[in-house]
Amino acid sequence: TGARAVAEQVVHLARGVTIVVVDAGGPVAREMPAAMDGKPAAATTAAKGSTIGNMLSADRVLVWEDPASREEIFRKMVAAGAGGNGLDPQLIHAKLLERERSGSTFLNEGIALPHARVEALSEPKIVLGLTHGGVLDSPAEKPIEIVFMLLSPANGASTHLQLLSKAGRLFQDRDLRRRLAR
Repeated sequence: TGARAVAEQVVHLARGVTIVVVDAGGPVAREMPAAMDGKPAAATTAAKGSTIGNMLSADRVLVWEDPASREEIFRKMVAAGAGGNGLDPQLIHAKLLERERSGSTFLNEGIALPHARVEALSEPKIVLGLTHGGVLDSPAEKPIEIVFMLLSPANGASTHLQLLSKAGRLFQDRDLRRRLAR
């Protein structure tokens, strides 16, 4: 018909911005490999049946009352995500910085979604940071209030994208953001 889809229109009109289109439809297990025993991999189970709230534990919720740098936030969030799992915090930190160099995950909506896929992980790890004082060196126009860090297994691209999509939808809820700010 000559009509363009919304995503095509956005891409066509965009100048000087990065556009990420995520198709989060379809079952998570479709692209996930089975474990050696033939059962679904842990990452599949964690993302498919769980809510983000169920995947988040109290020891992985961090709060900064005063303004903090991205470096401090990343360092503490990586420590919380890697803690007790035998993961190398320096490797995870390097992966997050590598991802940031390809395009900032600090969005203008007051939310940051730093994420990386890590070889040593068997299931996704989530860390939530609440920055009541904002992020000192954030490239975003609006102060960053929520930092949602996602670490996923290297072989779980589909799960990784679906969890990022879930987080993006979740943090669009203004009421939830107000409650987190309190």
